[in-house]
Amino acid sequence: MNTHYPKLTSQPCHKCGKNLILVNVTVAKVEGEYGEVTTSIYKCSDPACQKESEKELSQIVKRREKHEAAKQQRIDNQKERKRKK
Repeated sequence: MNTHYPKLTSQPCHKCGKNLILVNVTVAKVEGEYGEVTTSIYKCSDPACQKESEKELSQIVKRREKHEAAKQQRIDNQKERKRKK
């Protein structure tokens, strides 16, 4: 299958309603899964909408990293208190 990307699709953007662009498709075998896992990456055809989506995704990733760091700090503090006892 020789498919060229990016490819305009008929799927609408959930924010602005314009068509999405299929950027890449990867198929990988994941341990623990029955079959192969297909991952499709889409971008909005409206550059302003896509820029806003990337900004929101960046904020989500930063927030997730902050929560993971706080969780690890709590675990470390618990281990330290147990060692002192």
